[in-house]
Amino acid sequence: MIQNLRIYWEVDDDIEKIEWLENSIYNFILDLEITDEERQLFLKAKNDFSNRVDFGRIILNLKIELASLGLKQQLSPKVLRFYLNLQKEYPVRDRMWRPNGLFF
Repeated sequence: MIQNLRIYWEVDDDIEKIEWLENSIYNFILDLEITDEERQLFLKAKNDFSNRVDFGRIILNLKIELASLGLKQQLSPKVLRFYLNLQKEYPVRDRMWRPNGLFF
């Protein structure tokens, strides 16, 4: 029963999506218009790709870290657009397909 409450990602490991994410991360690392804090998050994600971390885990970590910066209103406009796109493309759902993993 508890297993059914586990949150999972609706990730289609489509090669194009993986390549898009990886290219976006590399482009942000080189972008001079983002903050150093944002760059550090993207460097960590790049290292995760290099270490073959699960694609869903990379997205989860990015979304958590970018959300934290967003709450502090410290996201640059480009990164904010990227974060909003991640939210749309990879929503969190629980096992019963309820959005955001709500359990009631």
